Amino acid sequence: GVEAVRGVYGHYHEVVLQAVDGAGLEMSQERLRRRIVAAIYLGFCVKFHALPKKLAEKDFEAVRKAAGIPSVIFERLLRDFTVPDTTAKTKRVMKSKFTVDRLINYALVLWLTANSFSGNPEALATTLGLGIQRCLLYFKYLGCSTGTVRRGAKAEFKVSLLAPLVFPSHVRRTKAGKK
Repeated sequence: GVEAVRGVYGHYHEVVLQAVDGAGLEMSQERLRRRIVAAIYLGFCVKFHALPKKLAEKDFEAVRKAAGIPSVIFERLLRDFTVPDTTAKTKRVMKSKFTVDRLINYALVLWLTANSFSGNPEALATTLGLGIQRCLLYFKYLGCSTGTVRRGAKAEFKVSLLAPLVFPSHVRRTKAGKK
């Protein structure tokens, strides 16, 4: 049950539980599986995001084991979200601004998939170490609509990805003096 999920998936187990809990009878097994896989991979991305900015190659295995990330996934995360550190004398990799942004966007897409493309991103923003406004900005860059609902003194945030995704149309401006 719930304790088994907490034991296997660590601190980010709530997304897995939300994915399972939100699955109604109308949801196909394939869609449920996709949501659970996205939630599990999101947990690994969050753990990878929390690792130090620079990693020496000799420390990969120890860091991987400490984070609880399977080796195949860790290698993929290293390949996709780090760059070689050319300033170091030893072999190491680092997370650049670009790769951190890419990892955050990847995590947001996984979160959307795990949560049926809408929900309150406050817990995710806290887990990623982002302010809620910055997190909402990342969601806007992905094409999501964002909103705020006031519940007394507390604001509740909501993001959703509408399908089909519609990008803003290009506005053509005429030159001054021409009609």
